[in-house]
Amino acid sequence: ADPQRSGCRTPLPSTRMTCGTASHFGVAADWPTIGVAKNLLSVAPGMTEKTFRQERKDLLAHRGDREPIYGGDNHVLGMAYVNSDNGKPVYVSVGHRVSLATAVDVVRACSKHRVPEPLRLADLDSRSVVRERLGLEMMLVPPKGRDVRVFE
Repeated sequence: ADPQRSGCRTPLPSTRMTCGTASHFGVAADWPTIGVAKNLLSVAPGMTEKTFRQERKDLLAHRGDREPIYGGDNHVLGMAYVNSDNGKPVYVSVGHRVSLATAVDVVRACSKHRVPEPLRLADLDSRSVVRERLGLEMMLVPPKGRDVRVFE
């Protein structure tokens, strides 16, 4: 990890009283960090990623669109940010020593695709290492109408 800045692919903290993975890592390493997640697990009772996106489909339709994510106590937990043409947002949260506005700007500045490039490349590299060291090839196998990654 770059000691100047680091990002964590992690779910948002569920309340303002919890510390997400990005915050924990940043405090432990004393590095500025941000949190980025591809999926919104849970923010408020009854709120899922599907309902969040359906309720805001007009607000999160185009590259550059952003919408705050509020927790159950109406506290801002993060930001849904669309940085690709498919209209599917990533979920950005503060980590340590970085404001939410700066975190979103960093995600925007380093994204060629939906996921910021440093995290995308780290994911690709880790998958390559697993295939090399274990001699396994990942492939998509659609059981019962779903695409699931499995090892052969």
